[in-house]
Amino acid sequence: MRRHAIAVVVQTLQERVYPRITQPRVSPSPIDGVASIGEELLPIDEVRREEYVLWCAVAEWERADPPQHGSTIWKEQRALYRQCVAALRGYEPIRETNEAVLRPHHDHEVELWAALLHTFVDGLASQIVNTPGEVTAADAGRLLRQFLSVAAKPGPA
Repeated sequence: MRRHAIAVVVQTLQERVYPRITQPRVSPSPIDGVASIGEELLPIDEVRREEYVLWCAVAEWERADPPQHGSTIWKEQRALYRQCVAALRGYEPIRETNEAVLRPHHDHEVELWAALLHTFVDGLASQIVNTPGEVTAADAGRLLRQFLSVAAKPGPA
């Protein structure tokens, strides 16, 4: 029953979030474009807070009973961040199958910064929820853009 509940919640999240993160963006800069994608995963309004609660429920269920092949929702998030960092660093987006998107990037710095971005966005989300008033939506957006401006620069992390 738990596996079914997880599948339903994950599908619900995909149906709600995926259209927002894949919509065409007109942004003044690549950093703003990528930040607008990252902001879709931050609990900065009622809709996103509800999605964050659902995501936390999936994480808790998976912690209690880890999936045999790892967390699908985590892998999809990492793939999203990988694509974002790759775009910031001038790589063309992967337009192949989902399986191709899930594979590690050939540039090890893209992989490193994707992991850091994933951790950073998760940390911002946690702070927004767990310390209300300390990190506002505006703060989160500003911090995310500052982080991305560093991630966009080639060179050692």
